Amino acid sequence: MDRQGHLLLIESASLNCSVGVGCDGALTGLREESASSFAHAEKLHLFAEKLIEEVGREKALWKAVAVSIGPGSYTGLRIGLSLAKGIAYAFDCPLITLSSLDVLHQTFLLDHPEQQAEAFWPMIDARRMEVYTKCLQSDGRMIREEQAMILEEQLPDPAGICFGTGSEKARGLLEAAGCRVFDGPEPSVRGMIKLAEEAFGRGAFADLAYSEPQYLKEFQAGKPKHSKTN
Repeated sequence: MDRQGHLLLIESASLNCSVGVGCDGALTGLREESASSFAHAEKLHLFAEKLIEEVGREKALWKAVAVSIGPGSYTGLRIGLSLAKGIAYAFDCPLITLSSLDVLHQTFLLDHPEQQAEAFWPMIDARRMEVYTKCLQSDGRMIREEQAMILEEQLPDPAGICFGTGSEKARGLLEAAGCRVFDGPEPSVRGMIKLAEEAFGRGAFADLAYSEPQYLKEFQAGKPKHSKTN
């Protein structure tokens, strides 16, 4: 597709409520807020509305909407994808769906460009000692596919750099396994622009009607201990 214009970027897989605008490979607008509890229902639509107003509502100004679809917060992912679908439909533009772990990986690389390793393990907190993770090379090529890993039963192999909200709670285990552990970051649209532009260039668009969040595991009711993802 040769359509020119802006990308609207939505990231809602964690406590970070993040919305941005990208144009020509650069992030040109950003609204994000991370809190101790989920505020996506209140904040996400407001952030998107402000950024759309800044760019303009003409359909020709928007070439696609990109959103992370998981793994991560069940509630956040549902709200984010629903908003992305609605805006893509309203502006008659394609929908791009991205892995929140890939977005987290790119966010980390932006914050720590000096870090080198053979393996990168972005980790999003799940229940108890469980994390959502995958193993990537620095260029984004996958070594191990996405999975829900219980760190008391399984550890990253190959060892590498672990980061994100999931790595913080298991620093001792991960360091004993030979990994380097970084606190944070949370996934952000800052790490989405490169992935979204590449997907747009490939024409890798999602089905607007049938796209669903990628949870990796079924929702479990109740309030789990030490969980930041529901």
